[in-house]
Amino acid sequence: MKTMKRAIRRHHSERLKAKTRKLLLISWGDVVKEDKILLDHKIRRWYNNYSICSCEMCRNPRRSGWGQKKTIPELNNEIKFKEEINAYQKTKNS
Repeated sequence: MKTMKRAIRRHHSERLKAKTRKLLLISWGDVVKEDKILLDHKIRRWYNNYSICSCEMCRNPRRSGWGQKKTIPELNNEIKFKEEINAYQKTKNS
């Protein structure tokens, strides 16, 4: 059983490395196409973590200093909860 776990883990790491290679070739283009050593280095570094840097565009928006602090599902749940409270209060007052 241990060998299957290892095989699955290796399969997923190869899959993520292939996806990272595609992303790097799209975003960095000619820079990494010419330098295979740089491409391999960046793939090994970024295949398990797609947030490449800590700028405002790459990092988690909930942790940044500006923007929304809640995710869209959290905002939708909050709206539904407020609507239910208002509907309950209307039926209670009527």
